[in-house]
Amino acid sequence: MITMRITRRQLRYLIKEMAAKQPSELSDSFHWEVIKWSARASDEEEWDGWDGEQIVNNIFVAGYVHTEGSGEPSRAASILIKQKPESDCKHWEVKSASVGVHSDVSSDDLVDLGPMMYDIAMELAGDDGMISDSGGTSEAAQGVWNFYLLNRSGVDVELYDMDPGLCGRGDISGFTFPRDDYKFKVYRKRAGSPSIIKKLESLGKIRF
Repeated sequence: MITMRITRRQLRYLIKEMAAKQPSELSDSFHWEVIKWSARASDEEEWDGWDGEQIVNNIFVAGYVHTEGSGEPSRAASILIKQKPESDCKHWEVKSASVGVHSDVSSDDLVDLGPMMYDIAMELAGDDGMISDSGGTSEAAQGVWNFYLLNRSGVDVELYDMDPGLCGRGDISGFTFPRDDYKFKVYRKRAGSPSIIKKLESLGKIRF
């Protein structure tokens, strides 16, 4: 039996060639916008029982498409991540993410856009890292987390184990492995890896 070994350079190339939109492939009608804010937990729509006077940090990343004849661009993709900095779980949780679900926009920009959206959010989460939603994760989102877990760990993403019981994970007996491995991982952008935000900025495709 012959065993083939793939070098890190080859793996980077394979990832680039996989179904994931590259910044240079975005059309002139598309751009990302990033909004950051902090609020008291009691003012948040979803604060998961967190003390109402404690602070919740928010980052909202949205992709917009400007269609001919329309006055305002239409929001076609978005991801919301939240952090409870004063809790025992300081990681950024993905609370919602969608591409094209709540939009009637039809654009080639939406094809394979999800990984780019998650990459932007992960870079913004910084050293605190990003984790899946403790309240539940859709099948589509599970696919994204597992793609990072199986294909990009050690290349441009670093993964760290999270102890059971933290961040709303509860009793480990309620999970099925390896299916639920991603729920106990903290995902961080690998230090020194290319910045997707800087690339988008150089193309004029992201606004803060």
